[in-house]
Amino acid sequence: MSATTIQLQRPLRQLAPMGLALMVVLAGLAPRESSALPAFARQTGQNCVACHAGGQFPELTPYGRMFKLTGYTAGSRALPLSVMGVLNAAKVSNTSKSDDPAADFQKNGTPVFSSGSLFVAGKITDNIGLFSQITYDNFAGQNANGELN
Repeated sequence: MSATTIQLQRPLRQLAPMGLALMVVLAGLAPRESSALPAFARQTGQNCVACHAGGQFPELTPYGRMFKLTGYTAGSRALPLSVMGVLNAAKVSNTSKSDDPAADFQKNGTPVFSSGSLFVAGKITDNIGLFSQITYDNFAGQNANGELN
């Protein structure tokens, strides 16, 4: 290989991670059809804007208030389980200003499962419905030294 080829390959290798990160961000921002809590969406056949004003939680539309006040019983019975998980990853590129980068940035660039929820929700009978959420939060507790568990 010539010196020119080696000089051109080095900047391209440095741009590849930035290009990949840009593609991930753009994919995350791409418009997609929104849906309600999957258990309620299966039960009612509606997406989130049917119950939530502007698709935002917690403000409810008149239909959403009616659905809640009638005990989540509108629609037909469906699979009552839904799950949600949150995975985070952050990379600090310049840790030179830290006195102890290894201690200050222990999880630098490492994916961390931060929380997860199990939802049991939906119509049980014509007059009884349920909304229950069980959540695991990786950072909800501290040990005796005051460090997050």
